[in-house]
Amino acid sequence: MICPATAEQLPVLRAIATSIALRADADLDRVADLRLAVDEACTALVRAAGPGEPLHCRFTSHPDAVELEVAVWSEYPATPEDEIGALLLASLTDRLATEIQSLDDGYELRSSLLVSVRRERS
Repeated sequence: MICPATAEQLPVLRAIATSIALRADADLDRVADLRLAVDEACTALVRAAGPGEPLHCRFTSHPDAVELEVAVWSEYPATPEDEIGALLLASLTDRLATEIQSLDDGYELRSSLLVSVRRERS
């Protein structure tokens, strides 16, 4: 999915994540965790995006998890560090990766996260 890198798109991205998780019969607490993780990751890239640049998002549904890959072009090599946001993402995700790729005219900033949507059975 490609959408404008604007704050107005964040509710749409949260809704997509919710829909995917609910179709996987997710625990509602885990749905809330996924929504928050998607919001935090996408907000950071929206803030870093160059003017008028699109946000590239790919959701992947796994049997017990939802994965998001999101990328944006930026004229700067990294997003400003938001310590609370980084801690929040680390606590909500099972896997989190960020990547910065240098391009001729700027940088591609990419984040990928995986959130389990079902609690492990005891």
